Amino acid sequence: MPKYAYHCKTCGEDFHAFHLMSEKLEKKDDCKKDCSLSKVPSFPINLNKIDKVKKVGDLVKQHIEEAREEIEKDKKKLKEEEYKP
Repeated sequence: MPKYAYHCKTCGEDFHAFHLMSEKLEKKDDCKKDCSLSKVPSFPINLNKIDKVKKVGDLVKQHIEEAREEIEKDKKKLKEEEYKP
């Protein structure tokens, strides 16, 4: 059975569902509201055509650097508030 990706416009949730190609999904199983579903197109990815694949640690390094910058901004802000008369 194929796997399809859907987006519920009512609750904003993305989810996957398995069903036959001939079936049309009208509602999420666990949704209590009237669903407004749209099928999200999925495309096969050929990894050989991707020029640059990021290393696993690159995302972590980027997050750490962004956190450091944010901490520095917070420190400056606290110092400015501290010295105000």
